[in-house]
Amino acid sequence: MKVCPYCGKENKDSAKFCTGCGKSIEEITAIPGEPAPEPVPAAAPIYKPAPAPAAPAAQPRTPVIARSPAQAKFKELAGSKLALILCIAFTVIVLCSIYTSVFVPASVNNYLKQGVAALKDADLAGYFGDNVDIDEKDIDDALDEFAAALETTVVNPGNVVSRIVSAVSGNAVSVLFAISLWIIFGVAKKEDSVCCGTTGLKIIRVLRTIGLILAILLAVVIALGIAFLIYLCLREGYAEADVLYVLAGCTAVVIILVLFFLGGCVSTAKKYISVSENIPGRSRISGYVGFILFIGAIFSAIGAISWIVASIAGSADLIVYGASAAATAVYQFCLSRFIHRSRKALKGI
Repeated sequence: MKVCPYCGKENKDSAKFCTGCGKSIEEITAIPGEPAPEPVPAAAPIYKPAPAPAAPAAQPRTPVIARSPAQAKFKELAGSKLALILCIAFTVIVLCSIYTSVFVPASVNNYLKQGVAALKDADLAGYFGDNVDIDEKDIDDALDEFAAALETTVVNPGNVVSRIVSAVSGNAVSVLFAISLWIIFGVAKKEDSVCCGTTGLKIIRVLRTIGLILAILLAVVIALGIAFLIYLCLREGYAEADVLYVLAGCTAVVIILVLFFLGGCVSTAKKYISVSENIPGRSRISGYVGFILFIGAIFSAIGAISWIVASIAGSADLIVYGASAAATAVYQFCLSRFIHRSRKALKGI
């Protein structure tokens, strides 16, 4: 027997390799009766230390948006539910306006026809008296022409395209204003936006400025017209001159209030822009505008109720006017609340 000097395993004499450890034992001679040599201990395995776990990849840090306190407050207001309702309400107003410009309900057409017929049957000469020379035939001819024009422009479906063009052009300012409101709301809702942007606010400021200019021109025209009527009454000695004095005074008051309102709108828009851009400005948020809008919301709500009652009473196609008046009431109320809340939040800034 051959004894492996490495592991001490006994192998056959003819074995060339140890059956225990597999090493060559070809030259080993077996010695009968001689004890097997002590096995040589195998070398201890070398263990390499496990590699240290890789450090976790650094997570990208959310950039810190630097906002002033005023920007943060205004951003919160511009992206609030109140602002969303305001945008939806004004969009409904624009859609109703376009609809009524294109598809005038038949009942409204009938009301106009009834008014024309009533004017033709009225004794206008007897109403105005001898001081005014009225030719009944000329009035009847004018009313007939008006009725014919009404028939071709309102009822004739062939003019739908022209009415669509007219509706779009007539509501262009309202459409731009609605777009600006949605831009402001969309930018304010973004987490990475500083405030609410300035694009929508600048559109509003331009529109309000245009409105202010047009209002001034209209006020001048109205004032000149009333002054001319008063001049005619005084020259002809009409007793109705006193009525025109009262009318002129009331008109002057209304014009002044409208100009103050539009001026407050321009100032408010400028303030919102300066806050959004974090630029100091001397403009301020007008509480007068908010108050007038609140009063307007009350009258619009009353008008909406009237239109809805009229539609329930038998003129169902008038419901679009009720929807428009209701949306106007909601819009005016929400805008009034927005101005009040922003005025309170940005007080002293």
